[in-house]
Amino acid sequence: MKKNNRVIDFQPTVREAPLPQGSIASHLKAVISALGEEPDRDGLRSTPQRAEKALRFLTSGYTADIEKVVNGALFGLFAYGTYDLTNQATLKVWSTTITLADMAWGATLTAIAASAGFVAARGFARRRDA
Repeated sequence: MKKNNRVIDFQPTVREAPLPQGSIASHLKAVISALGEEPDRDGLRSTPQRAEKALRFLTSGYTADIEKVVNGALFGLFAYGTYDLTNQATLKVWSTTITLADMAWGATLTAIAASAGFVAARGFARRRDA
């Protein structure tokens, strides 16, 4: 049987420059009009800007720096590992299963926290520069 040795090189498409602020909101305003609503009435006046802000936040992970996430995961792995391996060496009831599960939890939790911190810091920097 012949093996398939193809390598799939997947490179996600990333925009070099973000869309100008307000460009999404203008399209959302047109969508609201097309749906038969009056986009300038009191309840809908700021909806396109809020929706644009939400969309930009929800998709901000696509430009996240993977190095920051990996460094956060490694920090959690080493921090939790130090604690867990010390407990395993000094406590009779501390099993290897607990050590491995807690180290995996620490790496995951710290990677998530590092990602959230990165996105928040980038958001604050953009707001300051605007």
